[in-house]
Amino acid sequence: MARKKMLHKLVSEKYGVDLETFLRQAYFEQGLDQYRIAEILECTAGAICLWFSKFNIQTHPNGTFQRGRKLSPEHIEAIKKTHTGKNVTKATREKLSKARRGISYIGKSPHFTGKRLGRTDGYIQLYKPDHPNASKEGYVMEHRFIMEQKLERYLTRKEEVHHINHKRNDNRIENLHLFSTKEDHQRFHMKKRHEERRNKNVN
Repeated sequence: MARKKMLHKLVSEKYGVDLETFLRQAYFEQGLDQYRIAEILECTAGAICLWFSKFNIQTHPNGTFQRGRKLSPEHIEAIKKTHTGKNVTKATREKLSKARRGISYIGKSPHFTGKRLGRTDGYIQLYKPDHPNASKEGYVMEHRFIMEQKLERYLTRKEEVHHINHKRNDNRIENLHLFSTKEDHQRFHMKKRHEERRNKNVN
């Protein structure tokens, strides 16, 4: 308890604000992480985490806080030393890259004889580097590709394919419906939500 009072008093006397205000300004406005804040206040990072929880300060999702930040020369040197001497194969680099993008290999597609990758959002991708709408990595969305096979033409960028049972990895053609625009797709979902609310109110 004494240490808590000392921290409040230290911040108040040195920075002229209360502890909660100091933490919020340091974290959100100055871009300091909890470890750096702990160094400034000469306490443990665990203590700062507890104060964040006490004041209900929402921390950044993993990764977003670091994105775009410039590392110090000391930090860069420390990272170099950590990885110096490590031999990483091409296959390992590809796995790491896919992991960062939330992608996993799930075998060959019954609709296509190439690579088939599952994403963390539920959608499935196919490796088709010659496809006009392929990503820079050479992939297209499986549900769009299957609809193209049925229509025997490429889909336009405006067209959207809807999963009837709402399962994004169920790409059977009977589970797919084509909307001509994104707006039509959104209107369909909005109408569905209104119907569900109406049915709940009736019951």
